[in-house]
Amino acid sequence: MHTHRIQINFTIIQFLLWFSWGTFGLFYIAYLEDLGYSSKLIALTIILSTIFGVLGQYVLGYISDKTSKIKYVFLGALFMLILFVIGFGFAAKHLFPMIMVMSLIGFVWLPLESLLDSWILSTKGLDSSLYGFMRAGASFGFAIMTLFFGGFVIKYGYDIIVYAYVITAGFLWVMAFFTKTDTIKEPHTKEKIYVKSLLKNKAYMAILVYSMLLFITHMGVNNFYIYIFKNIGGNASHIGISAAFAAFTEIIGFIYARKIISKIAPLKIFFIVGFITFLRVYLLTIAITPTQAILTAILQGIGFSLFLASFKLYVVKITPTRLLASAQTIAAGVTFGLSSIVASLLGGFLIDDYGIERFYDIMNLIAFIALVYIGLLLMNDFKKRKSLTP
Repeated sequence: MHTHRIQINFTIIQFLLWFSWGTFGLFYIAYLEDLGYSSKLIALTIILSTIFGVLGQYVLGYISDKTSKIKYVFLGALFMLILFVIGFGFAAKHLFPMIMVMSLIGFVWLPLESLLDSWILSTKGLDSSLYGFMRAGASFGFAIMTLFFGGFVIKYGYDIIVYAYVITAGFLWVMAFFTKTDTIKEPHTKEKIYVKSLLKNKAYMAILVYSMLLFITHMGVNNFYIYIFKNIGGNASHIGISAAFAAFTEIIGFIYARKIISKIAPLKIFFIVGFITFLRVYLLTIAITPTQAILTAILQGIGFSLFLASFKLYVVKITPTRLLASAQTIAAGVTFGLSSIVASLLGGFLIDDYGIERFYDIMNLIAFIALVYIGLLLMNDFKKRKSLTP
């Protein structure tokens, strides 16, 4: 298949992956809150789902690296996710079945994006610098769905999220199945795939710490959006509009990411993202209307797209191809997994026992720590390069 056609196919797959997830992933927390579950129980559900998701990252990433069958691992995980979402429709009103099904959903959902990224970045003949353009398809799909789907949820009820996901994810599975690619082959080596070889990489570990701090605030806001908006008179529809604003902004960020990355060093980009994230959380803290909160999503979109496009390519740069899936899934496990666990623990505890104001205080503090941390890394890198200059 022609390289340009493969690029188009991957852009469509990214579009469908997040278009479909916009029907379920953005609204299931609001659904659980509507059913009467407390923020602590919802937090427990998110934590267990994320723990299983992190496990899924490692398991499916390892299988992909060992078999070099990333496409088929992706297809298998997506098929299971469709089945588990159907199961959620039956289990949502019963605590223990709901938690069990959500844990299974986490196991297969969390690895999907990193598996798709690995599939894209290991495809023979595909220019990896075009990743930002293809990833923009995901933001566009998420934006289109969330822009109007919140209104559908308000009008027809939360049960619609299950039906909509199964239908749209079915189209995604078919599209991915019929996309044929050749994977880059590494020279044969007897060296086994050890995760510890990644953990010894100082640059890799440093950026993982930063990404975890950064995304504690990101996942904290996303996981408890329903409480944030209800606190200022909003509802599920406002959640969808806010997500759409963020996603439309991401499109611009991903499209221009290639030019930005070629001109600005990764650590400088990460510092800019750290400042944007801190500003976004602060402005969200002082927002008093749904409109003001929605507008802060623009900063989220800018920061997220710049970080993700830079982060993915940075990981590729410092990781051997034979460890690519493991490196991407570990990074995703830390960025979206461990961060979500910490954010959920903080949110469930703080919101129930101390109120939304204390939740904001902690999110602002962590965002500030992330900014200081990446600033120190940037200064250290500057000193190293200066010492090497004659």
